[in-house]
Amino acid sequence: MKILVIFTGGTIGSKENDGWIGPNSTTKSLLINTYKQNSSDDIVFDTVTPYEILSENLDADNLTALIDCLFDNAYKGYEGIIVCHGTDTLQYSSAAAAYCLGFDVCPVVFVSANYPLNNKKTNGHINFKAAVQFIKSG
Repeated sequence: MKILVIFTGGTIGSKENDGWIGPNSTTKSLLINTYKQNSSDDIVFDTVTPYEILSENLDADNLTALIDCLFDNAYKGYEGIIVCHGTDTLQYSSAAAAYCLGFDVCPVVFVSANYPLNNKKTNGHINFKAAVQFIKSG
């Protein structure tokens, strides 16, 4: 099984340093490696990052980049696509994706986190695992 993971930033794509939260590219490998360490499946994850910001800073250019990225990859044979996104504007991005893609594509699942992945209180890993399980369920 092959799943595309699109990283856009947000809390799930951020790291906490000295009381500040900001996008950090190391979270990509942390999220996927943690999933693989706790799972026995043989999923192949491809990743892409059309932009990397906190979602409260999302603008039309970012939204266009995300939709373009989804269109570029939705028909490449993936069993599913997971979009890691911030919570502040997730509802807008997911609605735009649904309007633009329709229902004739693989499942596209948006996930977020309440705390950065390096915080013990995060639900990011659980949310990612749930997205993978949803895609696996067909």
